[in-house]
This record gives sequence, structure tokens and C-alpha cells, in this order.
Amino acid sequence: RPPDIKKIAYKDDLAAKSTAAEGTCRWLLENNDFQRWKDADSSSIAWLHGVQGCGKSTLVAYVVKHLQKEGVKIAFLFCRQDASISTAMRINCLTLQMLKKDPEVLQALKPKYDKTVGASLTVLSTASMIFTEALKTFGRCFIVIDALDECAVQERKGLVDALLDTVKEVPTGVRILCSSRNEPDLEFTFRKNPTVVDLAITLRDIKGDIGK
Repeated sequence: RPPDIKKIAYKDDLAAKSTAAEGTCRWLLENNDFQRWKDADSSSIAWLHGVQGCGKSTLVAYVVKHLQKEGVKIAFLFCRQDASISTAMRINCLTLQMLKKDPEVLQALKPKYDKTVGASLTVLSTASMIFTEALKTFGRCFIVIDALDECAVQERKGLVDALLDTVKEVPTGVRILCSSRNEPDLEFTFRKNPTVVDLAITLRDIKGDIGK
């Protein structure tokens, strides 16, 4: 079991962020680009982004709850500013969720981990490799990560690079949704990658939610 994983209370975070009022947030599920990303067979990343205070975390929690109700496989994470939580720990949290939901993942991972001669899961390269291998067994699923901008620049670079590598290594079945503010480094990385689905939150999108 990855060390200090209890620091990331992903279930509590989901409960805290699930504040959508009745009838709000549905516009995202009905967005054509979101639907194409959700229904695609090929692995891809969707980037949900907007200014501070536009309700990104509430939207992400709404999507997670919706996917859970659909009964699909999902692992999720709400990032927050915490220097004691490394990128490797965040990736390990996602892997652990897969392990809990599918015992076959553990059986598939054991020989892979043994080959690393006990390399520590606190090392980003090892955590990323184990995460990718877990996804190969876990099968068609969704990975949802909120608030990338809450991570320090170097930490989120490592996380985004790991996600982009994962999409290359597992070319089908993995849909990754990331949210953030419009930070320059994230804009540069995501917009130069033609496989990333751009989900920009506009005032027109959220005006129907305001006041509900």
C-alpha cells in the first residue's frame, strides 16, 4: 500500500465539493465536445477550465457523481495546496482506487512491481509506471482530477506529463478529465496537444445556473 495515502481523503473531498443546486451543471453533460470525449473509444484528456470562482470544482463533483450513478469504472482526485502531498502520492491515490474496485489489478501489478526491485512508490517514475499498468488491466474507465492549478508548477507538470504518457501507453478506453484555472503553463501544454479536448467554461455556459 502506498505510504501516507490517507492524507488524500478523496471521498470526503467529493462530499465537500458536491454543492450543485438542483437543476444546475447539466449543461456540461449536454455539451457536444464533452459527449464526444465521454463516448469515444480512444483514450484522451478533456481539459475543463475557466476563471477563478466559475464553479469548476462543483462541476467536477457533479460529473463524478453522474458517472458513479451510471455504474462506470472511475477514479478521482481533488487537488489542494499541500506541500506534503507529492505528485507520486496523487497518482498512487488513483491507483489505489483501481485496486479496491478490481482485485485482478493487484494480480497484474505484482510481477511488474517486483521487477522494479522494490523501487519506492514515492518516486514519480515508479508511481506513473504502476498507474499505467493498472489501467491496462482495469479496462474502460474515467480518471477525474480537479484543480490542477492547486499543485505547484513543477508538481503539476509531473502530473500532466504522466497523464499524457498514459494516453499514449493505453491508447483505448481511458478518458481523463482535468480541471484548472487558465494558468499559462497548463494552457501551453494542453493547447499544443491536438488530442486534448478543450472544455472552456464561458459566462454563457453558467448563466443559466446563476440564481438557481
